[in-house]
Amino acid sequence: MADLSSRLRHGIPNLQAIIFSKKLWTPERALSLLKAHGHTIQSISRLHESANVWRYRELNPEEFKPGSFRTVKTRFAGVQAVYAVRLHAEGRYAWLNDLIPGEFF
Repeated sequence: MADLSSRLRHGIPNLQAIIFSKKLWTPERALSLLKAHGHTIQSISRLHESANVWRYRELNPEEFKPGSFRTVKTRFAGVQAVYAVRLHAEGRYAWLNDLIPGEFF
């Protein structure tokens, strides 16, 4: 992992989305996992469905720099996290609250 000064220079990644494989996850299980880890998702309708995955958007992808998206595995089988660099920081110390890949779960 890059050192802090390098990460600050290039932008700190923020969690954009969490992706659940349909082969291993039902919407109900995905919702339960999200809630167990502090997400305020209230209903399954917030999960976007595609052919193979359920996607929970933490933030709108339009709020991020194009080309900065990276998908990483989590410690849960069939769950991936999408990180990207935001276009606009929210406050001087917003980076302190950002999740670093590998620390999400």
